[in-house]
Amino acid sequence: MRMTHQSPERLVLIHRPLLLFTALGTGTLALLALAAWNIAQGDGTKAALAFLCAAGLVGPAIWFAAERVDVVFDAQKDRVTISTRRLSGAQHETHPLQRVQRAMVQTHIGQSDSARAHRVALVMDPGKAEDRLPLTTGYASGRGATDLVDRINGWLDTARSDRCA
Repeated sequence: MRMTHQSPERLVLIHRPLLLFTALGTGTLALLALAAWNIAQGDGTKAALAFLCAAGLVGPAIWFAAERVDVVFDAQKDRVTISTRRLSGAQHETHPLQRVQRAMVQTHIGQSDSARAHRVALVMDPGKAEDRLPLTTGYASGRGATDLVDRINGWLDTARSDRCA
């Protein structure tokens, strides 16, 4: 997820997992090419196995992993809008900006303590665990989520102080 626009009135974030989508698409094409090659070689069993792998593994991964997320914090309209588009359909959520207490980092710890991945979530009023709203379904490594949370919280502080002034 990255920030594409920041002004005192608006903060816009987008999530486009192009690398993941490209890797999954390439995997699908490779399996389909393998199936076609096996058909040309006269080996129907291997061709069927390659088709099944493409349809059963990579296809569903693309279906669920390919998501586009747009998040717009709008101080003038006093709302935050989260638009998520997947192959299965689109979902739009709108929340009053005053319900957003802060942004936070959610961390997923892998099998080893060093395998950690992060995502950005909004803590909504009243702030219980069930009031945390993740902005993406997936997690990513690195400091990107932490840096983005700092920028969101800074923008929220500024927007709140401007409303009080």
